[in-house]
Amino acid sequence: MATTASGSGAAMANARRGLTDLLVVHSPAREKAFVAAGAGLARRPLMESGFLLVGPPKDPAGIAGHSPAEALRLIADGAHRFISRGDDSGTHDRERTLWRDADRRPEGEHYIESGRGMGATLTMASQMRAYTLVDSGTFANLLPRVELVALVENAAALANP
Repeated sequence: MATTASGSGAAMANARRGLTDLLVVHSPAREKAFVAAGAGLARRPLMESGFLLVGPPKDPAGIAGHSPAEALRLIADGAHRFISRGDDSGTHDRERTLWRDADRRPEGEHYIESGRGMGATLTMASQMRAYTLVDSGTFANLLPRVELVALVENAAALANP
């Protein structure tokens, strides 16, 4: 048995092509649609963690302690850099939902889509002194190698099933 790590979107696309027998993904709405379309047999919740909004230790946008929506408004309105996975993953899905909740549409030179996995995106955010959305497990694992801090966490909107 081989294991392949990818974002939720890529994992579901591989399963539709018959390349996968079991998915462990985190995009509930897309998972339900996947099963409803007959591409999967069943959906079962497995575990839950949390997302974090992380950024430079000096927090130039002042997002610490705010709700996720208010934090994203502060980032967008202040034209602070935000690095997105931009890869159609479950994390990218959640990010798009959070921007909608913030009533902002990320665009322009301060919004950068890495098109890469979480580790590479987190590293890029650290190097560029930018903000990003990350799952708590990846952040804990990479924390010794990045210069970012968790600024917004433990909010219902950041639950990661």
